[in-house]
Parts: sequence; C-alpha cells; structure tokens
Amino acid sequence: MSEYYGVVRTTDHLEHYGVKGMKWGVRKAIAYGNERILDRHFRKAVKKLRKLQDIGSNSKKYAAKASAYGAAAAGTGTIAISGLKGISNFYLNRQKKYMDLANRLENGYPNINGSADSIAKIAEYRKKAHLDTKKANKINEWADSQSSIFKPRDRVVMKDDGNYGYERTKGLTKNDTLRLGAGIATLGLGAKAVQNAYRATHGAKYRKKAYEFKNAMDDAFSGTKYAGQYVIPPRKRKRRY
Repeated sequence: MSEYYGVVRTTDHLEHYGVKGMKWGVRKAIAYGNERILDRHFRKAVKKLRKLQDIGSNSKKYAAKASAYGAAAAGTGTIAISGLKGISNFYLNRQKKYMDLANRLENGYPNINGSADSIAKIAEYRKKAHLDTKKANKINEWADSQSSIFKPRDRVVMKDDGNYGYERTKGLTKNDTLRLGAGIATLGLGAKAVQNAYRATHGAKYRKKAYEFKNAMDDAFSGTKYAGQYVIPPRKRKRRY
C-alpha cells in the first residue's frame, strides 16, 4: 500500500535573522530562568545589530577594505604565478643594469674615463651587481630545495601484471609550496575583496536588515530586562579579597 507524505504550511515559525537559535534560545532561557544564557544571546544579538548598522552606514570604509584586500590579492597572485623566481629575476635584471653602467663608465662614457669619480663609481656599481647576484643565487638555491611539507613518499599502486608494488611520488620544491600557499591566500583575499565591495555598494540593503533585526530583538527580548536595549551592559567583576 502506497503512503503519502505532505508538508503542511503554517505561519507559526521561528526566525533568527542571522543569529543562530536566537529566538528559540531566548525563549528557552526565559522558560528556565537562565540569566546567563539570556545574557549571552543578548550580547550576540547586539554585536550582530552593530555589524549590520556599521555596514549600512559606512560604505566608504568597506570600499577601502575592498581595495586593500584587492591589492593584497594582487600581490599574492603575483607570487602564485612566478613564485620566488620572480624575485630572483628582479635581482638578476638589476645586476645587469649595474654592470652595464659600470662598463659604460669604464669605456669612457661620458668622457670621464680615468677620473677618480668614475673609478669610484665603477667600483660601486660592480659591488652592487655582485651583491644582487649573491641574493639571486641564494633565493634560487632555497627555492629549488626540497619542501619539508610535500616530501617524496612511497605509495602502493597496482602494476600492469595485476600485482601491487610501491611507487615513489614526486615531491614539491619550496618554491612550488610557496606558490601553492600563495594561490590559496589569493582566493581567500579575493573573496574578502568581493564581499567588502558588495557591502560598500549595498548599504540600503544592510540598513533594511538592521531595521528588521532590531524589530526581531524587540520581539525576542520583550518582557526581559533587555527589552528596548541595544547596548551591551558591562560585566560585573568579582571583587578580590
């Protein structure tokens, strides 16, 4: 025999407007006379209300946050693409410029070959070029070394003859690990940039949410000592003897 399952719609429902279990938790706290839980729910509700009001009235603040997160995402994105090799190439390119300047002075450009100033300048450029070469080499050496997180490991695999054996996995270098981490960071920073950009351009929506949430607080805390209050009271400190 077949059975029928239906859903009966009713207007008697609970809402918490962004604070998990606010109304139901408040009702239980009132029913059991638990002041500690009631206080905890009130504090959560006030923090939520403040957040909604802040987003609704400070569009410029969240636009600035979006720009900051976007810039940070661009920086980590550059590392994710090029890794430490990009930094190494920067030093190598600068080393070439220093050497070019030193060679031009050494060849008598612009007609100051042999002067004390040109000799000192040539020595300075060559010294800077040498330091940049050392920096680039150290960076490359570190980047190409084995990562301590993703080391080569033996894993069990099935061979062509149907038997099982071990296969050595390919580990990652420190440069690869850094790029992987930077890529994950870029995704997180990009998401925060999008979130704050949305907040900056939807102030009216958050002001409406704050108004609705405030009404929900009035309803939830009606008849309690927090009725009509929207500021977190200071905690009572126990006196030490």
